Formats: sequence, C-alpha cells, structure tokens
Amino acid sequence: MRSPACSIDPIQTCLSPQKTYLSLAPTAEAASGRGRRRLSSRLAGAVRAGLAASLLLAGSACSVRALQGGALELPEAAETSLTASALYRAQSFYLYPEKLDRRMIVGALNALEERFDPIRFQEDDPERGLPATAGTLWVGQERVRVPLRGELVPDEFAELLGRVVRFVEEHLPKEPGELEQEREEEEDDIELIALQGALQELDRYSTVFAGRNTEDFEIRFSGKLYGIGTRISREEGVLKATEVFEDGPAARAGLIDGDAIDSIDGDPTRALSVRDAVDRIRGEAGTQVLLAITRVDPKLETEQQLTIPITRGEVQVPSVRTRDLEDRIGYARIDSVARTTHEEFREKVYALGQLDGLVLDLRGNTGGSMLAAAALADYFVDSDTILRVVDRSGSKSSSPARAAIATSRVLFRFPVVVLVDGSTASAAEIFSGAIAPLERVTLMGQRTFGKGLIQRVLPLPREHMLKLTVGEYLLSGDRAIHEKGLDPDVELYPVSPENLGALADRPERALAYLRDPKAKDDRPIEIAKSVLLKGQSAALEELRLASDQEIAKKLEALGIRWAAPEAITSEQLGLPLRIEGGPVRVLDGTPTRVAVKVSNPNEIAIPHAWAALNGPVDFLRNKLIPLGTIPPGGSAWGEVEIEPADGLASSPLPLTVYVTSGRHQLQSERVEVPIENHSPDLEIDVVRIGEDQLEVGLRNRGCCSAGTILVSVPGTVRPIEDLAAGDTRKVELPLSGDVETVAISLAGAGVSRRIDIPVPVDRVRVIPPQLRLAKTTFLGKSQVRVDAISNEGLREGWLALDGEKEIYVAWDGASDGTLRADLARLERISTPPRRDFSVRTKVETLSGISLIDVRTLTKD
Repeated sequence: MRSPACSIDPIQTCLSPQKTYLSLAPTAEAASGRGRRRLSSRLAGAVRAGLAASLLLAGSACSVRALQGGALELPEAAETSLTASALYRAQSFYLYPEKLDRRMIVGALNALEERFDPIRFQEDDPERGLPATAGTLWVGQERVRVPLRGELVPDEFAELLGRVVRFVEEHLPKEPGELEQEREEEEDDIELIALQGALQELDRYSTVFAGRNTEDFEIRFSGKLYGIGTRISREEGVLKATEVFEDGPAARAGLIDGDAIDSIDGDPTRALSVRDAVDRIRGEAGTQVLLAITRVDPKLETEQQLTIPITRGEVQVPSVRTRDLEDRIGYARIDSVARTTHEEFREKVYALGQLDGLVLDLRGNTGGSMLAAAALADYFVDSDTILRVVDRSGSKSSSPARAAIATSRVLFRFPVVVLVDGSTASAAEIFSGAIAPLERVTLMGQRTFGKGLIQRVLPLPREHMLKLTVGEYLLSGDRAIHEKGLDPDVELYPVSPENLGALADRPERALAYLRDPKAKDDRPIEIAKSVLLKGQSAALEELRLASDQEIAKKLEALGIRWAAPEAITSEQLGLPLRIEGGPVRVLDGTPTRVAVKVSNPNEIAIPHAWAALNGPVDFLRNKLIPLGTIPPGGSAWGEVEIEPADGLASSPLPLTVYVTSGRHQLQSERVEVPIENHSPDLEIDVVRIGEDQLEVGLRNRGCCSAGTILVSVPGTVRPIEDLAAGDTRKVELPLSGDVETVAISLAGAGVSRRIDIPVPVDRVRVIPPQLRLAKTTFLGKSQVRVDAISNEGLREGWLALDGEKEIYVAWDGASDGTLRADLARLERISTPPRRDFSVRTKVETLSGISLIDVRTLTKD
C-alpha cells in the first residue's frame, strides 16, 4: 500500500483550502452496474432567484393543488443551476426550515456513494458531542476534504456541489470504449443524484424528478393519460396486456386481458423493454397504433393471431373497483386517490343500487390527491372540519385556503367498514381518518402507515420538478397522524397454518384468524360484511369464537391449549421469567434439537404455557414447544427438532423465544445459537440459444447441498431446489429488451447473495468469486475482514457497514484481495448502540461478473 502523497490539483483544492491526498483505502460503486462511468455535468453560476417568501398552504397530500384555488405564483426561473433553484425554493417553502443545514451536504455525498462503486464519503468523527465540520470524499484512489458548513446557503451549496461534480468527473473511471454520445446523455446525472440525496436528508418524500418520472407522477396524480388504456408487463419474456381499462380505446378496439403483444407498428416487442414498449404505445390523441397479438384460449386450447388497430385517446386510469356482495352490501376498493377519484367513486357506488352497508377497501392505497380525499370524506361527513393544514409558521387557521370543511349535504348515510393496513397512507389516511369518528364507521385491519405531510410540486430548470414538503395536515379535533398512523377499531391478525408460531406474538386485542397462504385473503371482506349485517359486537363475538375453535384444533395436535379460560396475562406476573434455550451449535443440513427452559420466580402458577421460536429462516417456522403448567418458583422445559437448510448462513443465529399462556403472550427473549455452514461452490454455464433464449446450467462443486437457488432475468424466475453435491441442473430463460444480466440468487440464515453475469454473445462459463468473511482483531482493533478470491482476476470491491461504505479497493486483476472495516467507528456513530449490524460486500471480476453479499452480524 502506498504512502500518502500530496496533490496540488486545483480541481481538488477548490473544495477546501486543506490539502488533498491519495487514498490509503479507496472506495465503492453502484449496484446498477454503471458505477464506473465518468458522467459529466456542467453547473452554471448560481443566481439568486427572487422567490416569494410565503406560500398559500393548501396542497395535495401528494401533490400541488390548493383547497380553494390559489395556485402557487413563482417568478420565471432565472438561468440558474438546478441545485441552486431547488435550494432557494426549499428555503422559502420547506415545512421545517431548521433542517436546512449541513446534513443536506452529507446526504448529497452519500447518494453519490450509493450510486457509484468507486465513490466513498465519510464524515470526520465528531468530538465532544459536536457535529463534524468536514469529511473526506474518495473517488477511486483520490481523495479530497469537503467542508460541512452548519448553515445552508444555496449559492455556496451549489458552488460546493459543482466542485464535487468536477472532482468526480476527473477521477471516476470510464468504461473502455464508452461512446461520447452515451456520456452526453447522462450529462446531468451526477448533479441530479446528489440533489436527490440532499433532499432525502430533509424527509423521505421530498425529491427531484424529470422526464419519464415527471410524466408518471402526473398520470398517477391526475388519473389521465393519452394512449390506448391498458397496463402491460412481461410474463416469461412475453409482453402482455395485463389489465385493459373498461371503455378505453383498447377495450373498444377488442383487446382483452392476457393478449400477448407480438409487435407494435410492425416492430417486434422482444427487443423492447417494458418502458420502451409503453412509450411506443402512448401517443397523441387521434393517432393510430397497430398491435399484432396472440390470443390463447386455455379452455379450448386454441391460439389466434390477430392484428388490432387502435386509435389513441384520453384514458381515464380507473382507481375505483366495485362489486355487489349481496344482502344489500356493496364493496368498493380505491387503489389510489387521483384528482377525479371522488367522482368515479360516487358514480360506481350509486351504480350498485340501494345499499344497507359498504365495505370500503383502502388496503395498499398509498395516497394521492388531498383535494380528492377531502371530497370523498365530504360524501359522508356533515358540516365538520375534514382537515386543517399547518404551515411552517405553525399556524392552524381554518380559513378556506388552509382547511377543508364538509358541506351540509351527505350523500351516503349507510354504515361503512373501512379496511386498512400498514400501506394505507397519505390521502387514503385523510379519507379514512376523516370519517372514522362517525358512529356508523368502523376501521378494520392494521395500523395505517402514518404519512401526514403535504408535498407541493414546483418547477425547476431543464424541465425538472421539485416535490417538496410544505405542510402537515391535522384531522378533525386536531388529530395528527404523521408517524403515528390510525389505529383500527378492530385489529385483524392473519396467521398462516404453516407458521402457527406467529400466534405467540399476537397483539392482545387483535382478532386472529387462519388464512391460506396460497390464496387471496378474502377473510377481511367477509368479516367486514358480517359486521355490517349483524352489528360489531355480535359479529366479532361469533367470529372470535369460530376462529378460536379453528386455531385451537390446529394447536391441540401439537399439545397446546389456545382458548384456555385459566390462562393468565403478563399483567398478573410481578417478576420477569427467566428464558434459556438453544443447542451449543447448529450445523447446516443436520437435524438438531432446540431446547427451551422457562423458570417462574412468581408466586402464581402459569397454566397452559407454551413457547414458540422465531428467527430469520424458514426452518424455524411452526416450531412450537408445549410446556404445560410452570409452578410458582419452578421451571419447565421442552424441545423441538429443527432441520437447518444447507447453504449460506450467518453466525450466531438470533432466535426469539416467545412464552405464552393460552392465547396471552407473557414475555419474549432473544437467544443466540452458533451455526456452522458450508458455503455453496458453484460453476455456472450461460449459453445463448438463438436471439430470445438462454440456457443456464449450475453445477454444485461443493460438499453439500446448495439449498434453493433462484435463476432470473427481469420478469422471469426459475427456482432450483436442493442442488446436491456434484449435481448439475439446467433452466431456460427468455430474453427481451430488458435483459442485460442473468442473476443467480441464494439466501440463508441472515444472508443473501446475488451473482450477476452479463448476457454473453455466445457462451460463458463462470466460477464466481469466493468470499470468506470473519470478525477479527487487527492492530488491536475489532474489524470485519472479507477475503475475495477469483482465478480470472478481481477488478474491484467494497465493504459497507450499516449502509455506509467503509472501504473501496481497485485490485486491477489480482487473484485475491482483502477488505477490512473498523467496528469501533460503527459503535461510536450508532445511536442508540445496536446489537446487530449489516455487512454488505460487492466484488467484481475483470470480466464483469459481480457478487453482492448482504448479511447480518451480531456484535460480541
């Protein structure tokens, strides 16, 4: 390793008056495979834009419209950099101005680190509890000091970022033979990636987007587009119409769900990515597109070749689906909340006829338009404040520009059960939360996501758009839901019969039920309908009894009592239980018995006790241990056999032991079990069969089974189960315009690994790099060490701890290499200290074969 050498390159020193150095420990690349590209970006001089200092706060939960007119007025954008424009707008409008500080610089540099392999950024270790005032940026073996100013000044930030971009351009390696045209198409990427990273430091919702992302956002928000009206995807390499919108141009022309699209205007679709195919199909209203399709009738086992001309037009993307559940109960599912969703909802619910109740399904609905959500709530709420907007000044005014107030007209007075889950967010939470206080409304499911922030979309130079958090909404009664969510009136807890151990972690109030993991879960809809027909108390009592009987029957076969009236709750225990368990070690592929001992220091007995194991592996599912009655001052123990799978594993294996009395969870405890594994040793043969097919062969060169291996290209996955030692298996995969690499994925206890192989012109035989990872001590410091070996030669590699890249090395063809990372630093920056940490390693060979290994390790 070379000694530090000074550099006086003015491109480096412009970031800081301090010296720059050659790196002692170089940095990292992008998982996208574009990390070595040298991308150029030119930042114009920042000119302060005279932006309005105030904002009429009345946006959409995910977008830009005011509640009562009042569109945001901005002066025309000056010829300023993308970064400076975005930051001036953030200074003027961002909800939490105190967050506009040095962390945005750190976020920008961390985003570049995440995207490009050879880039790494590290803040200086803080001293005496103060934030770091500088950090070091590595690009390959070059490094430079970067000042971290406490206060954000847009001009200075833009200038600093411009210097960072030029430093990155100068030192980021460029692919041999890369075309100048390709480089120019990526001209603004470095700046855009860094700016997106800076905004992510503010909150997860603020960002910058352009091009296709802008178009996709507008379509999702407006619910309209110009095209033919169908969703498409690839299945087994075939481009298919997966959902043809009712009464859209495609439906009127005769296209149906499941039709395979063979060509677009005479051009075969095999060579197109899904995104490119979408672009070809969309177009101006009134123009025509010609689709050649194959239609298969599985019942008749017939196949038709058809040519369908379709005239493009305005398409209303459906967001509401309804159906009749009989007994005068209707069902309405809202997938997203677009600008016109309230109108679509009204029309489709009216079309169901006279109703005595409605099941309103908002599961998986991540939001959309706040205006439309308020309009939906107005159909149910009578003369009440639906929501109020809090701006950066903290004002909670109920003026029309900052509040949505229900009209006196109520369209729907029937009882409603609203189904929600952890993905119900934003505008969907506004709707459900606004009507939840009504006596005739019951929220059912799981706690919602908890997004109570409002974003506004603002224009930026070069046709970019800024989505910025500008407010927070409060529901009636000043209920805030951000990072809290909405708790359902009836909590549902679905459990697979294949994982009954999950019952031990059931929330006390939740209604547990068994669901078929291989089928769509319609039980919540059935439960909701029962509540509407019979009333909440009667329906839930009946459903709980039936569900308890079903669960009890399953558990009784394992010697466990579920619905035992003598069972006790955790509140009845004055002292904590002592839980011990686990074998001395586990060897993968070898059946092992896990023992659990529970000691009871309390003065009361624990009847109908049982324990359940849970861990990051499938072989721990359904591992339940009956313990019987644990006497006061006594103990009980039991054991269960596990069958660890062959293949990858991280050691020690963390197990959570839940101790339960009947249906009541009493306590949980984590235990750690050392595990020994045999890492798979594969030889991979990739053969091109014609223009649109690949054959991938895997041979297990190791001593033991390799476990389950997934071989995939975009849109197609082929599993290979239990590849025994010495065996070879082959699978075929379709090729399309999306496919540049073949992925080989393996997973085990706390470990996942992916090997990416570029699609060959003819054939390639690969022995992936071998990795050995261990916690060691080097020069008195606790470290993670990764040794990599490849007979064909290593190009580069990097190592990250808890998501932060610690080291990058360019090996330049060496057959073996080492990556080391200091654990002491991780312990210093972890707040609060954590028991586990993640290790992510990427290694790439000279031929472009990459291996990414992600695992969880436990601190000693």
